[in-house]
Amino acid sequence: MIKFDKLTKDFKTGNIKVRALDEVSFELPNKGFVCILGQSGCGKSTLLNILGGLDIETKGEFLINGNSTKTFSDKDWDSYRNQYIGFIFQNYYLVPHLSIKENIALACKISGVSKEIRDKKLDDVIKKVGLNDIKDKRVTYLSGGQMQRVAIARAIINEPKIILADEPTGALDSKTAKIVMDILKDISKDRLVVMVTHNEDLANKYGTRIINMLDGKIIKDSDNIKIEKVLENLNFKKVKIPFYTTFYISLKNLIEKRLRTLLLIIAVSIGTMGVGLVLSLSKGVEIFLDNAQANSIGSYPITVYSEAIVEQYENPIKTLYPTDNNIRVRYAESRTTSFNYIEEEFLNYLDKLDKSSYTVINRSVSIQFRTISKLSDNTYQTVSSSWSEVFDNEEFMLKQYDVLTGHLPKSANEVVLLVDSYNAIHASTLVTLGLLKNGETKDKVSFTFDELIGKEYKIINNNDWYIPYEGRYYTDVSQGNLSSLYNNSNDSLEIVGIIRSKEDATLSLYNTGLLYSPLLTEKIYSDALNSNIVKDQIHYGYEKDVLTGSPIIDYITDTSFTAKEYYYDYRLYSLGAIKRTNSIKIYTSSFELRYLILDYLELYESNRIDSFIRYSDYFKDMSKELASLMDVVNIALIIFTGIALSISIIMISIVTYISVIERIKEIGLLRSLGGKKKDIAFLFIAETSIIGLLSGIIGVIGTLIISNPINEYCVEAFKKYGYSFLKNGSTKVARFEPYYIIILIVFSIIFTIIAGLIPSIMAARKKPIEALKTE
Repeated sequence: MIKFDKLTKDFKTGNIKVRALDEVSFELPNKGFVCILGQSGCGKSTLLNILGGLDIETKGEFLINGNSTKTFSDKDWDSYRNQYIGFIFQNYYLVPHLSIKENIALACKISGVSKEIRDKKLDDVIKKVGLNDIKDKRVTYLSGGQMQRVAIARAIINEPKIILADEPTGALDSKTAKIVMDILKDISKDRLVVMVTHNEDLANKYGTRIINMLDGKIIKDSDNIKIEKVLENLNFKKVKIPFYTTFYISLKNLIEKRLRTLLLIIAVSIGTMGVGLVLSLSKGVEIFLDNAQANSIGSYPITVYSEAIVEQYENPIKTLYPTDNNIRVRYAESRTTSFNYIEEEFLNYLDKLDKSSYTVINRSVSIQFRTISKLSDNTYQTVSSSWSEVFDNEEFMLKQYDVLTGHLPKSANEVVLLVDSYNAIHASTLVTLGLLKNGETKDKVSFTFDELIGKEYKIINNNDWYIPYEGRYYTDVSQGNLSSLYNNSNDSLEIVGIIRSKEDATLSLYNTGLLYSPLLTEKIYSDALNSNIVKDQIHYGYEKDVLTGSPIIDYITDTSFTAKEYYYDYRLYSLGAIKRTNSIKIYTSSFELRYLILDYLELYESNRIDSFIRYSDYFKDMSKELASLMDVVNIALIIFTGIALSISIIMISIVTYISVIERIKEIGLLRSLGGKKKDIAFLFIAETSIIGLLSGIIGVIGTLIISNPINEYCVEAFKKYGYSFLKNGSTKVARFEPYYIIILIVFSIIFTIIAGLIPSIMAARKKPIEALKTE
């Protein structure tokens, strides 16, 4: 039972207040055909809207089964519209992208009717309104009469207590109008039908009760009898548009506007691709650098080295761009002060370095000694002593080198020959090793292993090589005496093995040539310290150079200065009395460990004022350049992505807002069927989510496609700029990880939801009646 008690409704247009209903009072029974008759603007549609819960009165009382609606919440009104009211609008308000049966089923879906019951109801009402043969057609292909029958079927499928019809025949021809009115008349036998019309003939023919209105008041009521007051609790059921229904409606709308949808998806996918490329490049560079350092560890260790300490000085010229006619002379002076020996204290400090922070530490120790080689034609020649001391760890050496024949040095008088990956040694190296005679290198193209294994060298000690001359200085007696020095020497070296770097070796420690044991270094050093010439040099100090007889003094020219300390150290070194650690190569397995070691080295220097330790990490410097290059690429991509995403946000917001405007009557319809505010918001959120999902998928595919040419381009660029640690052309700089698929799709969905959030909220806040009236 419905009751209006002194119901008043005012509208404001600017500062003008218009009264649409003026203290209207009447009661309605539970069934029958009530016609509200009057001219346009008399307030009949306003009364119908309040009765249907689409609008709210300004004053007065609206009671349903004795319950005042003043306490109704938004959820109560939604439930009321869904369970009590069935709307039949003059303009039909059908969802254009849905079929006949999909439009009709909306009210049942919102009220949560099961599919089995819903399908049965659907078949019944479709047959009742005579649309069974075309139930799967889109409503856009229907005539006006067919559309109105769809609207009637939609209104009655949920079996509401009240059917509200607003000028249901206003746009129909007389024949079709009769069919519609007959259907409504039949419905009124079981429930209340309230029809608003200005057609007096229709009202008189079909109405069981006619209410005449004028200027917002009831001027005549054919049957305004008192109805027994019954107070019943209104047990409203919870209503909600199901997720799948919302998703389906949104998908159908996007398909309907597929060109616009496609353009929007492409726009969003460009931003998604940008994010994907940033992720791929960041991951790719990280893995790329890790792999590069692992592959190049033998070529790019941290190197601590010794050198002559040379400082450059220039006389200052103070005036820039002088105006006189004079040409200045710039003086530059190079000052060599001493050798930068890697001192014992530092070596001890290095021994304390955490062993887990490095793979291996290789010390390159050199000592001067003199050897003579006997060639195949029985001639003799001196051999350069620029050989290399082998790493004192046989297990490690065997991991990095293959022994082609023989074995590694085990004693002071054993050496091995290192060949390159082609089993070759440069001719000039063979000459310095005393294996070929200078000037005859082109006559020899190869050696057999047997020719070289057992090859002997004789070490000539200082006492045999240098003899005193007139008690003033020592002289070199090797000239013309090589054969006798060779035959009289009791110290010999023998080649006992030939080795080659393994194909998969991670380190490259030595150049091709001869390698000797640290035992030989100790022997040479000990013998040198006990030789006469070294003892005398130490005795005289700077007073005399034992090879010239002259004092050791600073050497000064116009452009250079060489300190006497440098000459003195060099003299002892040339006599084998100094073991010189030329360099220390520290090999690591990761950047983190490299930084740890570099910090450790820097700590030693910072604690010593007079420290001259020199160290470098070429790979670190080069990788910084590469990382900087990648940072530039990443920044460029981030900027590009930011621009693309900003454009996408604007586009999605605009398109979603346009969609809200285009579907404003659909919003009003869904609210009239009981859809809640958040259901409407979710309708548009679902739409943007679908766009986000499809954009994410396309973005993933696009990222995968674009990654290949980026990888190819970067590899070629790195090669062009000389990054020699690149091992092959398949290096991946953009690396797409499988889990990026989920990240990008989720990102794209969330991004589009956020972009469409404001228009979605705007749509949800639309009042039902405002949405239906908006043009």
